[in-house]
Amino acid sequence: LPPIHNSISLPDAITLEAEVAEIVTPAEVAKKVLASGYQTNAARFETVVASAMSRHKGFRRVGRGRYERVQL
Repeated sequence: LPPIHNSISLPDAITLEAEVAEIVTPAEVAKKVLASGYQTNAARFETVVASAMSRHKGFRRVGRGRYERVQL
């Protein structure tokens, strides 16, 4: 498969899809990111999003599979 080039990075895309103080799951964010037009070849995109959220300074883990969007 040819590489896909999105106009913004995945960390930026997930940041745009969650409001500050909103608590979300990676599955919810993945669905919103794909609906916004982000393209991927990943078979398990939710897992990729979960990994990105766990490393992102804009998200704080508040429970198993639940993250709060924090102000940067």
